[in-house]
Amino acid sequence: MKDQFVPYEIAMALTMKGFDEPCIKVYDTLGYLQDEKIMDELSLEKVAAPLWQQAINWLDKREVYCTADPRVEDGLLKWYPVLKTLNRYEFVVREFEPRGTKINALTDLIEYSLTLI
Repeated sequence: MKDQFVPYEIAMALTMKGFDEPCIKVYDTLGYLQDEKIMDELSLEKVAAPLWQQAINWLDKREVYCTADPRVEDGLLKWYPVLKTLNRYEFVVREFEPRGTKINALTDLIEYSLTLI
């Protein structure tokens, strides 16, 4: 189930950009997923561990829209990271090179998106 959560590095970057929504898991200071109740009981430092969809929804609220577009090329499934931003009255669409997995596409896309905020 840990692949449902953004990686530690993205969780840290989201926190630095102001992400403060409730999450069902947290990362400890070593980057391991933990149950928040356990961390609270031990009074240890923690970083919210959002689900991928939580991170995407948070970016949506800031008019940065991330998707991973699946396509079949030469018989292989490839995932294209697609970023849309609102520029006054129209969307600016940027498509990146394909990635081998959806998680890789979303990781790269969210990391780049956070540089825009």
